[in-house]
Amino acid sequence: MPPRTRTQTADTEGSGSREAASLPPAESQQGIEDQLATAQAIEEELLAKLQLKEAAERIERLRKRLEDGDVAEVLPPGLPVDDQSVASSSSVSYGGLPKSIRPRQIAPYKGRTVREHSEFVTSCELSFRLEPSLNKSDELRCDLAATWLEGEPRDAWLQHEKEPDFQKTWKGFKKFLLDLVEDPVNQGLSTVIKYEEARQRPGQSAQTFATYLETLEGELKAYSEEHRVQHFLAKLRPDLRLRVITYPEIPRTRSALIALASRFEQANLPKGQEVEVRRTTRKKRGGRILTRGVRAEKERE
Repeated sequence: MPPRTRTQTADTEGSGSREAASLPPAESQQGIEDQLATAQAIEEELLAKLQLKEAAERIERLRKRLEDGDVAEVLPPGLPVDDQSVASSSSVSYGGLPKSIRPRQIAPYKGRTVREHSEFVTSCELSFRLEPSLNKSDELRCDLAATWLEGEPRDAWLQHEKEPDFQKTWKGFKKFLLDLVEDPVNQGLSTVIKYEEARQRPGQSAQTFATYLETLEGELKAYSEEHRVQHFLAKLRPDLRLRVITYPEIPRTRSALIALASRFEQANLPKGQEVEVRRTTRKKRGGRILTRGVRAEKERE
């Protein structure tokens, strides 16, 4: 083998020194890992601060809308608040409705009576219809409705949120507020009594009475459609019930029965009028007869 020249030897030594310089010592590698961990911690802290700032901006925007009697577009947690979303929320209210169309403001809920509870829940659910995003999250609905609570109901709900195993659902929110007004043990019994005593009042339309009856039924175990028809028919005013049962064919659904009763009300037929039905065999038998419904009504009288 020929001897190496001075140049070749220098090149070999230089290459080895460069490789040695490119490999960091053990203590330098540990220092990089420490710096990386520190950088990641700083990044996480900054992201948390950014999310906190965005949440504060959303809350402030929502609070301002509520003070103005309007409700801004409710954004799910974590979504950034940019100029476009702020601009759009200042020109529209619920679900893209023009700002000139303002839904009725919901009265503060103080939890005094069961009727107030029912009115409050109905008003909230009607408002939720105008903002589709609220229907996708029970948490958003509860949080928004909680802003209309005052006094004891508000304090009780805030305390309830801190309880172990707490789950925020709209159904649970409604029941919690109702339990503050009426003893849960008595709620079912009270509804049953109201349902059994429910009768159509003089001057009350069939549709209004049906709505009241369905509200009570919503708190009871489900009835079959046949039972719902029978119950509604039995609770109508005697004069209106007589007109319905003397109709050639009694409707088999609650909605059809309500429509028929409403038509009789609008027609304003004289009370006690007997409806007679012609049979297909009228010519053979030579006359008209009363329906079985009229006979049954007369026998009860």
